[in-house]
Amino acid sequence: MEPKVAASNALEAVLEAKPGESILIVTDDVRKDVADAFAEGAIELGLWTRMIVLDTEENVYRVSPPHHLVEMI
Repeated sequence: MEPKVAASNALEAVLEAKPGESILIVTDDVRKDVADAFAEGAIELGLWTRMIVLDTEENVYRVSPPHHLVEMI
């Protein structure tokens, strides 16, 4: 099964996503491939889709979300 199909199934079956709803996908650059699959699946379902990719840095751990992300939520 293609990743976007699996992601679309998860969005529909687990989150009960409906066309016209909004989704914000937050990921880091290491797992962007997984987020891309969810974004593609969400778009296929007719969801208003936005994705934020956070850059990772060695030995840097986030204790709070970046300010621009808080504003979006």
